[in-house]
Amino acid sequence: MEQIYLDYAATHPCFTGKFLKMCYKDIGNPSSTHESGLILKRNYDQTIEYLKKNLFANDITITSGATESNNLAARIGIEYCLEKPYTNGIAYSSIEHPSVSKAIEGHSKDVFLWTYELGLRYFFGKGWEERLKNKLKDCNIGFLSVMTVNNETGIRFPVEKIYKICRELGVLFHTDASQSWLQVNLNPNYDRENNLYMITYSGHKIGASIGSGILVNGQNLCRVVPCLLYGGEQQDLRSGTLNYPTLRELDYAILNYKLKKHYDVSNGVRGYKKAFADLIKQYSGEIITYKDCYNYSPYILSFYFKNFDGEFVQKFMSKNGIYLSAGSACSRGNRQGSKTIKELGYNEQIAKNALRISFSPHMLEEELAYAYKRFKEVLIELNELS
Repeated sequence: MEQIYLDYAATHPCFTGKFLKMCYKDIGNPSSTHESGLILKRNYDQTIEYLKKNLFANDITITSGATESNNLAARIGIEYCLEKPYTNGIAYSSIEHPSVSKAIEGHSKDVFLWTYELGLRYFFGKGWEERLKNKLKDCNIGFLSVMTVNNETGIRFPVEKIYKICRELGVLFHTDASQSWLQVNLNPNYDRENNLYMITYSGHKIGASIGSGILVNGQNLCRVVPCLLYGGEQQDLRSGTLNYPTLRELDYAILNYKLKKHYDVSNGVRGYKKAFADLIKQYSGEIITYKDCYNYSPYILSFYFKNFDGEFVQKFMSKNGIYLSAGSACSRGNRQGSKTIKELGYNEQIAKNALRISFSPHMLEEELAYAYKRFKEVLIELNELS
């Protein structure tokens, strides 16, 4: 039976393996002072500059993935607030990934800062910009974190407008852009003075290997105690041997996607997402949306079936070679139902039964067409059980 993978939001199959293997042929430590180390260090610095230009970044830190990047961003945000006069609050959206919300809660509890979880009304609906601006001013918030694309539902936050408000008020802004497929640009003019933001990227969401990530951060925002001590690498934010192969791999994955986008190699994913949604609704399913959001990722589709338990549907699909997700891979084992789905206004039963299909811009149109065909066949079989 041919397997059909429709869970790209959980992890993208790695396509950089051969390239990574080639990188490991470069022998040496970039911190060594002999010729081999010096060559690697020059190559490392050059690749960092390429990445900064591709990501419109003033500075970047290479990490082990989005979880570490988000934790580091939270620590920088808290230190920024502590150094800034008259600032005593930090905030995040109510459907933020736990690696952001829990990190903020955990790191802030001992430093006497108020923590605010902002509902979706502060980011969507008529008058949201004024509501957000007033909240940031009234609560003296100095750091705000809002994801670019929600990993469970595909909701796309207006992060460019949110950052504009934050910059105007001197609020440090962070966005977890792991699910955005690099479709976020908070610094389009590559302005060196425009550095009141941080962006998280995850390697394994864009086809690089698991265990790689990036935090785009402004230069000299504040002093932060390093998470790893006594090496001095990466501006003292993350000590340890500079990982040249992983850096090159990330650069390769990002460049690969940028070239694909530049040459407009479209696989018709938007049309197929609509076709999947129509098919789901045809067989007693409903698409999960938020009433005031009109911008969604073309790669994520969240839904539930009225007549079937979500876990049963996932297992039935899996048995037939179709792999989709029951919620987020990061919330596995949660018996209470998705907090994100509840925040959108759905009840606990729907939150427990929510399913997710996620696509990739690297899927060929033939792959999408075949996935649709097989999904329809299995869906018909499923409905014959009711």
